[in-house]
Amino acid sequence: MFEGVNFVSLKKPIYDIKIFDLFFPLKNQIIYTPNSCNVQKPWGGRCEQYCYVFADFCVYGEVSKMIQVFGKNLLEMEESLTIWEDLLGLNGYIA
Repeated sequence: MFEGVNFVSLKKPIYDIKIFDLFFPLKNQIIYTPNSCNVQKPWGGRCEQYCYVFADFCVYGEVSKMIQVFGKNLLEMEESLTIWEDLLGLNGYIA
């Protein structure tokens, strides 16, 4: 896309699972204050990234805190069902 542009990322070679392994043992509130939405800060609630991060944080952290951070339980939201089906590779297999 751009010629002659270089960047460095310290986390690029680290997979998400390793990142969660590194941060969650810290037991710090900062863990529960991420924002990664390109639509609406802190979380727009309308994309795959929203559900993906919610699920990962629930595995490593406390579900009740994640519901507070995100403002809702994405695992129980009807409007998130198609996103979960896509993320889990179930789209087309569920009637």
